[in-house]
Amino acid sequence: MKASPLTGRLRLGTQGFAFDDWVGPFYPPGTAKGDYLARYADHFHTVEIDSTFYGTPRPAVVRGWHDRTPAEVDLAVLNKALRRTIRGGRLVRSDERFVWEWDVDEEALDSLVGPIALSAAGLLTSLAYKRVGQCEDDRGCGWLFLDTSKNHSRRWCDMNDCGNRAKQRRHYARTRNLRGEGIAPSLRVITPGSD
Repeated sequence: MKASPLTGRLRLGTQGFAFDDWVGPFYPPGTAKGDYLARYADHFHTVEIDSTFYGTPRPAVVRGWHDRTPAEVDLAVLNKALRRTIRGGRLVRSDERFVWEWDVDEEALDSLVGPIALSAAGLLTSLAYKRVGQCEDDRGCGWLFLDTSKNHSRRWCDMNDCGNRAKQRRHYARTRNLRGEGIAPSLRVITPGSD
């Protein structure tokens, strides 16, 4: 029997990237620890982060990985989660339609990843993906949202959080500038007996 050729893209990676003994043989001599991931991403599009033994990485750590790698790595992470999720799922009949049923340990934290990965894949493969925005909070929120506003002009993940802070900062800056120019009145508290 003749073997069929591979189709699609093959992504190679390693079990990690933060190895000091790679400086010289893989990373250029003198590469700083903080630059390992960026240099790694020059050669590989995927990496396994085996952190479950040590604990879940803090959001700031994951954000740092993201900031030092291209978006293609994000897609590889999503695809890995999808492969793992779909492997444990099957379609079953429910009333007059079909639904997903999963073989997962519902007590495990990573059982949350599957539904999120499937939702992300559904959004990215629909026309609605053009309406995905990223929060413009200047403190680096970075959350993604689906802009369902009428004129598609949403700027923040949540108007009551990041949006409110941004508006407060603009208002404060505007009134501070006006006061400095002597245009805006300043408030003065008058108590009984004081003139």
